Amino acid sequence: MQIGGAAVVFLALLAGGTAIAVGTYAWRNRGEPGAASFAVLMSGVAVWSLSYAVALTVFDPAVRELVEIPLEVGKAIVAPAWLLFALGYTGRGEYVSRRLIAVLAVIPVVTTALVATAPAHAVMWTGYRIAPTYGAATVLFDPGVWFYVHAGFGWAVIGAGMVFLLEPVLSYGALYRDQGIALIVGAAVSFAAHVKATFFLPPAPALDLTPLTLAITGLLFGFALFRFGCRGCSPRRRCSVAAPPSRTSASASSSSTPRAP
Repeated sequence: MQIGGAAVVFLALLAGGTAIAVGTYAWRNRGEPGAASFAVLMSGVAVWSLSYAVALTVFDPAVRELVEIPLEVGKAIVAPAWLLFALGYTGRGEYVSRRLIAVLAVIPVVTTALVATAPAHAVMWTGYRIAPTYGAATVLFDPGVWFYVHAGFGWAVIGAGMVFLLEPVLSYGALYRDQGIALIVGAAVSFAAHVKATFFLPPAPALDLTPLTLAITGLLFGFALFRFGCRGCSPRRRCSVAAPPSRTSASASSSSTPRAP
């Protein structure tokens, strides 16, 4: 493997390690709005990134295609968890129900099953082949119809989450504007990388940059969630710090209180 390929593998491992660290911290602080869903999101990122690091070292096409299964498991977690996180973070936790989770799981579960059985049909892809990039085992294939259905589902779910997070940026003060911008920028970076991977766009068409950029996304999300001072407050439940009573009001209160005989 060339130095460039080794660097890509290292970045994928770094992305996975970052996701584990940030997700663990989020789980320990799961009382914060959206933190539990964020921890699940980071678990999906970790599975995706670490599986990709392994995949980049596998040059046997048949074995490499099998590695697509854990890759898909990670992808299947990311988009639904992102939407659930956005709902919880913006104070819409009442919409997070078993029914919603079941609905969000349908396409990812079907996709994972189709990836696992991909050699038997052409629904996900055809012409699956190793196309090395910088000496790493990247792949190219001819996408099937479900490949684009799955991509469109992910974009729709991620886009919905970004819309929810955009509201506090527009509606609330600077306290949540910085947080919202960090979250949206983090999602946009990985969103752009996934569009590149879906359509095999240059540079390096066979290289999927999405799991690599997810390290940046995880850091931005962690910064937005846990760096700012108003802990335990979501944009829908704005922080309110009770001001101490003024001397005037305190004097009025004491003067109005009858003295004991």
